[in-house]
Amino acid sequence: MIEMKYPAKIILFGEYGILLGSLALAIPYPHFSGQLRITSKLPAHLATAELSSNGELRRFLGFLRLEQSKYGFLNLNYFEEEVQNGLIFESSIPAGFGLGSSGALTAAIYDRYTEDPFPIDPLTLRNRLAAMESFFHKVSSGIDPLTSLWSQPVLLGNARTLPSTVEMNTFFDTYSLYLLDIPSRASTGELVRKFLTDCNNPEYRKTMEEEYLPLVDRTIASVISVEINQLDGYLTNYSELQFNHFSGMIPESMFKHMKHGIDTGDFQLKLCGSGGGGQMLAITRNKSQAVDYFDSNRLTYSLIANPGIHQQTT
Repeated sequence: MIEMKYPAKIILFGEYGILLGSLALAIPYPHFSGQLRITSKLPAHLATAELSSNGELRRFLGFLRLEQSKYGFLNLNYFEEEVQNGLIFESSIPAGFGLGSSGALTAAIYDRYTEDPFPIDPLTLRNRLAAMESFFHKVSSGIDPLTSLWSQPVLLGNARTLPSTVEMNTFFDTYSLYLLDIPSRASTGELVRKFLTDCNNPEYRKTMEEEYLPLVDRTIASVISVEINQLDGYLTNYSELQFNHFSGMIPESMFKHMKHGIDTGDFQLKLCGSGGGGQMLAITRNKSQAVDYFDSNRLTYSLIANPGIHQQTT
């Protein structure tokens, strides 16, 4: 057994914007996690789920082998030996739900097979992880595997900015965060490609660059500088902008709930990761009103604890 666990992640702010140069802020979500495990069976005798995981690791290994010089920081021979001996990634992180299942796997592979004897600078680490995770999504900012690897809240800037960890106690003292479950799911890779294609439309790109990206940066700046009094307005604007311009990523069943939050201020809904289904994120100062609404509309939800504090579910 390989004991190290790698948590899921939640992007609080900056989903999609990070692809165009905005800040992004993510937190680990240890309610779900994954870990590498070497089974006692050879691949030919693995159970169906184990065989599927082992096969995915084989494909990942093949991807890394294609540009072996690019991934010289990994011991691919050791990786291959363990894959042949029945290596799997045992994970409770649901795929396609915006919780970073591929990021946790990428972090696990990097952590186990890297040959760097000393810690590297955060920017190099981010770029390495992004290159590795591109196997799953074609385009990766690196924030998912970095958050899983560090298991701390992560602030990510543009490609030339050093990633850093941040403290978020004041934010969690003021706001309650919930994940709302959505039955549908979507492919992150397909949604990212759709977004980038939409950005080829000059009008849409202008909205993203002149409205969305500055709003992302202002929202994150308020969180990390503890300017909480400004944050309510930013959160409403954030939800409104996604409601108006990210319709392809928001399941139809969630529009009425999103609109209710905007109109009443009881909570604000936003995408969780790439969207399309799986989960949406609710942020509120009015915990009782939000929970009453979720219950009366038979929504399934989980409370997100401050990272590092025992995870609770409701």
